[in-house]
Amino acid sequence: MPSIRQNAYPDVLPDFRNLAVMARVLVAMNALALAGAFYATSALAPALERFMYAAAFLEPLLLVELIVLFAAAALLARLPYWLGCLAVVSHDAPKVVVRWQARPLPVAVAPAPPLRQPSGMTPNTVSLFRA
Repeated sequence: MPSIRQNAYPDVLPDFRNLAVMARVLVAMNALALAGAFYATSALAPALERFMYAAAFLEPLLLVELIVLFAAAALLARLPYWLGCLAVVSHDAPKVVVRWQARPLPVAVAPAPPLRQPSGMTPNTVSLFRA
């Protein structure tokens, strides 16, 4: 038995012209970049350096993305929900693929210490382990 005055809200895309929506996108993407930087490195200083490189690459792309979504917000609002989601994702997917194929970000990492030669091994057997 349905309740009185219970209205089902339709699924709609967010209004990309709203400043709060833009702020959420920026905060979420920067939080993901920071989490990725901490995942990729084990110490705080290299993680923050990696995040700065990622943010320098990410922020211009986010600005362009938000401008395009702002301009297309009226068109996206007219589409059914799933077509709107597909339009937003298909617009973002090529950038993700390009970034995935790009060179890895430079991070200052200390070189690994050289291998010690265990006692009883000749230089030839040590070279087998290094290859």
